[in-house]
Amino acid sequence: MKVNNFSQAFDKTLKHYGITGKALSNQSGVSQNHISEFRRNAGNISLQTLSSLMMAMDELAPGSSDYFLSQLCHQQQNGSVSLENKLERMIEAATDEEVEGAMLAIARRWRLKSGNNGHGNQVLSA
Repeated sequence: MKVNNFSQAFDKTLKHYGITGKALSNQSGVSQNHISEFRRNAGNISLQTLSSLMMAMDELAPGSSDYFLSQLCHQQQNGSVSLENKLERMIEAATDEEVEGAMLAIARRWRLKSGNNGHGNQVLSA
């Protein structure tokens, strides 16, 4: 997926939830300048940084990362390559640290979606 698609979905999500660049920077540890460049599609972003931003978004506004992903999927419906294929390509190109960050984000999202509060049987543990 083009960075532009990620940037548009990201910016739309922040506006929808009223999340400021400053608040997101404080929560994620990513500089305000880097966030601003990404929102304007003026810079690239690593998978690890995107993962950090998504986790911070959800901490600031629960459900915002789901909204972000839904925006990406909505944009994807107009494209020819599936989101699954694009994610596979991103993962194949990612560093070990980026893959680890993505896996932790997926595990957290799965745990939140499944209603698992850390008790009982868990398949994944973050």
